[in-house]
Amino acid sequence: MAKKKENLTQVLEEVQTEVAQNDQNYVPKKWEDKTNAERIQSYQGYLSNLVTTNNKRSTVFENAIKQEAFWKQNMSPEDMQKTAPYNAFTGKPYENTNALALRCVGNIQNYKENAYLTLKQAQKLGGSLNVERTENGQPLYPASAKIMRIQTQELVPMKDKNGQIIPKTYLDENGQQQIARDRNGEVVPKMQVVDLKDPMVVTDYLYHVSSFKGLDQSKLKGLDVEKYQESRKTAEKNNAFPEKSINTINQLRVFDNIKTALKTFVKNDLVGKAYEVPKAQKAELKLNATKQIANSR
Repeated sequence: MAKKKENLTQVLEEVQTEVAQNDQNYVPKKWEDKTNAERIQSYQGYLSNLVTTNNKRSTVFENAIKQEAFWKQNMSPEDMQKTAPYNAFTGKPYENTNALALRCVGNIQNYKENAYLTLKQAQKLGGSLNVERTENGQPLYPASAKIMRIQTQELVPMKDKNGQIIPKTYLDENGQQQIARDRNGEVVPKMQVVDLKDPMVVTDYLYHVSSFKGLDQSKLKGLDVEKYQESRKTAEKNNAFPEKSINTINQLRVFDNIKTALKTFVKNDLVGKAYEVPKAQKAELKLNATKQIANSR
């Protein structure tokens, strides 16, 4: 276990030193061909776009309701918890820059809840994406959100001593062992979890719970408040500092005053402290309010 943590730390440290160089020598690649540094660079671009879009949306009126970016609002610890993005399948809260991304998506889409699911999780709950159609019959998919994580393990087919894949089996209604097959009649292999030699940066797509139809609402979980509060007490006790998230925010292509606000938000959210809008953001809010009043006359 200690070796795995050492590998993870090493990967993240190497990535931070490579990102700046990759930014100057960017060449489009398929996701599977990208290095860990290039994948993080790609995610930083995605997060930059979310923050920029959220910032623009918060400076205009839509349907007579102002869509305020979350970092432009003072929040008590209770407010931080109430608005915390979480996984509705596990109840687990999202943290750090992943939480920032989901807060941005929530603001942009004006979601009333903070609950998200992966497509697989929704399917396990009987749900499917609520896909609409244009007049020409083209599909309109619900908005998705991307989160980033480090993958240290993967599922691979089990093999016998001769290198042959071991099939998955099950007992039929007569108690006889049968080989499992998929819809196309292909044999389903028995899977096992193995450690990756080199940890890998991956992204997962999430959808808001309102993006699905047919979900078993009784099985949706709320935020695991106990886990949420316990993690913040532990972080405060250990004087934790979200160094990796701060480094990511520093690489975003947004104004410095927004970076300052986001870094303050992440730090305070980590330890459960109240968030107060930094002075630079307050000045921007005052200026925008003055412009809006002038434009409305």
